[in-house]
Amino acid sequence: MATNDLNFDPTKFTSARLQTEGWMKFTDPPEKIFALLADHKGMTQWLPLLKKVTVTHTQEVAPGESAVGTARKMVFEGGITLVETVVFWNPPLCYAYGTKGKVFPLQNYIGFMGVEPDKKGGGKFIFREYFDVQGRVKQAILPHGVVPPMRIAMRKLCKLIGGTEYEVKHVKAPH
Repeated sequence: MATNDLNFDPTKFTSARLQTEGWMKFTDPPEKIFALLADHKGMTQWLPLLKKVTVTHTQEVAPGESAVGTARKMVFEGGITLVETVVFWNPPLCYAYGTKGKVFPLQNYIGFMGVEPDKKGGGKFIFREYFDVQGRVKQAILPHGVVPPMRIAMRKLCKLIGGTEYEVKHVKAPH
């Protein structure tokens, strides 16, 4: 895995391959987009089935701000709980987060959200998920299973941030 745009190198955080990626063009100012994406508690507005988010910080940061080590405990419909920790923080451009242990049978998970400004005052939101899946049946099904909820999230984000078009897709393994 090569270093991608916005100075994020996923290989520093996971050996997993890129499984899902998406993008959205937007017309709102990039700083506004990053602020919305970095509002962990506000994720309930756009992430499907997410009911509640609690945020904790492992280091001194200003109230309401995040940094490497910030953790978000996410409670989904049905009581499913997931804890994600910020592993890379580069405001107002991008951040990445990871999980420990088995996550909805995904291992070595790292998620990435970034904002690429354009010359017109808008830009492009980029989303990527890196993870491993154990077992042949799960390998055949799970990477495709994360795409529909992310399409719903992108559709909701479009309405919130002035999105003009978007795409979410499963990334096929290289042969």
